[in-house]
Amino acid sequence: QTSLESQLIDSDVDLPQSFKLTFEMPYEILRMYSPTHSSYFKMKSTDTKGTIELLENFHSLGSNDLEFRITLANAYQPRMWIEENDDGSHRAAMVCFYPKFEFSPQLDNEFLFLVDRSASMQGSGNLEANRVMQMLLRYLPAQSYFNVISFGSTSDELFFLSKQTSTETIQQANEWLQRTEQSNLGTTDLHSILYRIYLRAHHDRAPRHIILLSDGQIHHFSQVLDLVQQNSHHTRLFGCGVSSECNRHSLYALSCAGRGSTEVFATKASMQFNDPQKVKRMFEKAVQPAISNVDIDWVGDSESIQQAPRSILSVFHGERKVIYGM
Repeated sequence: QTSLESQLIDSDVDLPQSFKLTFEMPYEILRMYSPTHSSYFKMKSTDTKGTIELLENFHSLGSNDLEFRITLANAYQPRMWIEENDDGSHRAAMVCFYPKFEFSPQLDNEFLFLVDRSASMQGSGNLEANRVMQMLLRYLPAQSYFNVISFGSTSDELFFLSKQTSTETIQQANEWLQRTEQSNLGTTDLHSILYRIYLRAHHDRAPRHIILLSDGQIHHFSQVLDLVQQNSHHTRLFGCGVSSECNRHSLYALSCAGRGSTEVFATKASMQFNDPQKVKRMFEKAVQPAISNVDIDWVGDSESIQQAPRSILSVFHGERKVIYGM
């Protein structure tokens, strides 16, 4: 692999571009395509090797993000890679698997949507949060209960208590979102609103999930992270990254501690075709039973093996899990 120096190019200069990608996969390649540039490329594959090359009549990829998708045979087969240093004294392993288990989807879920209306979300951030929130309401599972809460340094709730999903309650939520779209509720004090929600935990009723719509610019992050993990046994947390300046790391960390997951939503209109699938995927995970006490049994001297992540807090059916050990 050769590293090249970066060159600064004036954005007004229209330079011809070329692109060629050659790769080898662990299993037979069944399909290759680009959902963003479907007519730009010539694609060839033979068994496990593939090549993607920009057609000669295209001189530029444009300003949109480029995405390729490759479908493999046996993609869900568990795999492990092991590497060692030059003298063989140290080894590192990467385990990749897709958990599969039978379950009945949980009904009567409660979803609490926390919409960040802090100062950092003003303008396009609030508009993007509303767009994603309307999608979430559109795909909200039947028979579930929900509430929408705007927060910053203060908070504003749609309902006093969560209400069951219906045409009427969804309409009320959409109208309320339009009225509060440009609210500025100050700093991102997520800790206070989460603390109040956790105090109202319903231990004797349906599973409860918090879905956080935010740019991830969160005050007192370490305290918030501890609070989420301490209460993850009764309330899971999922993240929706919005805004062009979204801090993905903080949202991924919060959803991991909350035994949930995070989806980051595109701000460019040309990339938003994937967003409904992201919403559906999030709800599919939320209605799965929570799985805890997951351990990797490393053969050999397991006491001396360092594992990352150290604790496996969430496992979902069909979602890839990667664990490292050394």
